[in-house]
Amino acid sequence: MIFDTNDLILNTKDYSFTHFEHEGFGGSTKYIAVSKNNSIPQKLIVKHNCEFAAASNGFVFGRVGELLGIKMPKTYMFEIDPNDKHLFESPCVMGMEFIDGLQTFELSTVANDPRLFQAYIEYHVLYALLTEFEDKTQMAYVPGDTIYLFDFDESFSFEKGSFNTLLRNDYYSEYEISRMLKNVKRNGAIRKLRVCYSVLCNQFGYDESKTDLPYFFKLLDRFCKLTEQEICSITNALLELFPELIGIYYEEYLSIMQQSSAEYLKQRTPHTTH
Repeated sequence: MIFDTNDLILNTKDYSFTHFEHEGFGGSTKYIAVSKNNSIPQKLIVKHNCEFAAASNGFVFGRVGELLGIKMPKTYMFEIDPNDKHLFESPCVMGMEFIDGLQTFELSTVANDPRLFQAYIEYHVLYALLTEFEDKTQMAYVPGDTIYLFDFDESFSFEKGSFNTLLRNDYYSEYEISRMLKNVKRNGAIRKLRVCYSVLCNQFGYDESKTDLPYFFKLLDRFCKLTEQEICSITNALLELFPELIGIYYEEYLSIMQQSSAEYLKQRTPHTTH
């Protein structure tokens, strides 16, 4: 799948914004955006001042999930119209498709429905790849539809302060991106994937020494096979709005995680599934 950049960037002039007071969905300052002409997407949750993270994290996370075939709330970046600049505390504004009817769910609901089970496993794999487990995984269930992951701001180890440094696009920006990527490479994904796998096996009663957990390794294999062209079709939208270093960071992060995931897959001992 290759994204068209024009489909990933919205303009604030086409939407009306109202404050959204909600403890969930991440972000310290949020809006509900509603299309002025009923065009799609018609309604979004908009974040522009996440407490610690860069708002663009959510955009990239959502679109990576979509590349992997996971059903996600669609994510977008906003170009800020000059007349709307007063609304936002950051030049980085992202929107996430508003999903109606979200409900809490029990693990037994997931275990008894193969579709929900697959979604649950795949979300956790994605979370292990793209976050440091610093924030609780937030999921909700829409009856008759699926589970949705709806808060993924604190991903890519990309904090708001680092984003602002890269935004300056100067000597210090180059130093900062080098420092960040060295940390990403040092940490990798192997430890996180092992922990994630053990927790999921425990939740669903799988003996990880004897049986493969369904969907886990297949999603990792799909992730490793994402092409540079596919990934750049996401980051090209960021290049339209911000300095090149910001897009490069996400591309390099994903490349590092692909290499680390490939190493993890080589190390594992395959078992039969039941």
